Amino acid sequence: MNITQKQRKYSATARHLIAGLLLALFLFVLAMAHYKALHHAFHGDSERAEHQCAVTLLATGQIDLPTSAAILSFVSFVFLMALARQTDTFLSVDYLFAPGRAPPSLA
Repeated sequence: MNITQKQRKYSATARHLIAGLLLALFLFVLAMAHYKALHHAFHGDSERAEHQCAVTLLATGQIDLPTSAAILSFVSFVFLMALARQTDTFLSVDYLFAPGRAPPSLA
């Protein structure tokens, strides 16, 4: 195994770790938006009217998300699956010897 394969292996592991940590962070922010006591434990001033953070923005629905991204990803998935089904080919090869040829003899 050369160095570039090792680097690729570690970078994929690092990417999976970062993705897992970001998912855990987002789920933690969602939990704080749902449970006000948890939010107040991290932000003591969370009861004030002028307090703004990612949790309050998420809880009040002030985050705009593109709705077309899910539709586009579904359409592209269906399109790619249709292409994958069309390109499947199975080859059959006959490995039989010619009729006049016998197995090798040791003599």
